[in-house]
Amino acid sequence: MTAYATGTASSHTDLWSKLLNFLTTNVDLVAANEDWTVAWSNGNQRVLKGPGLSESDEVFIGLRLNADVALDSYWLELRGMSGVLTGATDVGGHINVSKKVGLYLDANPFTYWFIANGRRFIVVLRISTVYQVAYGGLFLPYSTPLSYPYPMFVGGTRGDNPAPPLSWRSVADDHTLFTSPNFKSSPARDSSAWMLDPSGQWLRCWNHGDDPGDPKIGMAPEQMFDGLGVDPTRYDAIRKRTTATFDGTYPLTDVSLVQKIPADETFGVLDGVYRVAGIGLASENMVAADGVTHMVVQNVFRTAAGEYIAVGLD
Repeated sequence: MTAYATGTASSHTDLWSKLLNFLTTNVDLVAANEDWTVAWSNGNQRVLKGPGLSESDEVFIGLRLNADVALDSYWLELRGMSGVLTGATDVGGHINVSKKVGLYLDANPFTYWFIANGRRFIVVLRISTVYQVAYGGLFLPYSTPLSYPYPMFVGGTRGDNPAPPLSWRSVADDHTLFTSPNFKSSPARDSSAWMLDPSGQWLRCWNHGDDPGDPKIGMAPEQMFDGLGVDPTRYDAIRKRTTATFDGTYPLTDVSLVQKIPADETFGVLDGVYRVAGIGLASENMVAADGVTHMVVQNVFRTAAGEYIAVGLD
């Protein structure tokens, strides 16, 4: 099942409290035995454990609330991991921890949407006219639990070493949704998305900027690793021109995790996050697909037709 809540956070600290409360006490999650628990805590840091959908999984996501009042910089850090060390003093000190990703917050009121099940949670924020989205937990693998027991993904709107200003006001290339991650080698600007592969290695997700080398993960269909360059016949270019069907519905496209080297692989798709063409749509419009209501969200400050996703709310 999927739990959903929306409202207004009065500040970054209020958002932190509301998110932790939602994941650990939401009545729908509790009723389905899909509520998250606090596996580790230290000050403004937490590791949450999700039970999966069958109460047999252990899905670990680390969180840290960061604030620098002098820089007017507030952000929520996410890290995936394989396990918890009780003696750790830092959220980055646990077992097989990913690099940092995160999303920007604000010290003033802003709107939030929380969507969660026992496998993963999604956070959507609207600060002024800018949107922030984070994903933490498992994706849907093209594999069996035996061969791929821990298909984890963490994504946000910023990675390590973001370009200034370090806030939601940034219009830098690396301030981007995890569905369109950007990497820069010089100056260093790391990706806003990471995937744990079946061997237990964290792989950088990359669609734009400098090629980080292999292995890496592309977020298809925007990045297919086909080497064709800019070609209007490519699938993604066609997708960006897709309009509503005759009955008024909008086609949604899975966000797939793909790899070219060392072998052609499609690992799976994100759970509850899709691409949608922004033709005739705007952020916070609702579209229905397969009996589920989805909210349209733009890529941070970008509003071109190819810069929208749809997030399932139920």
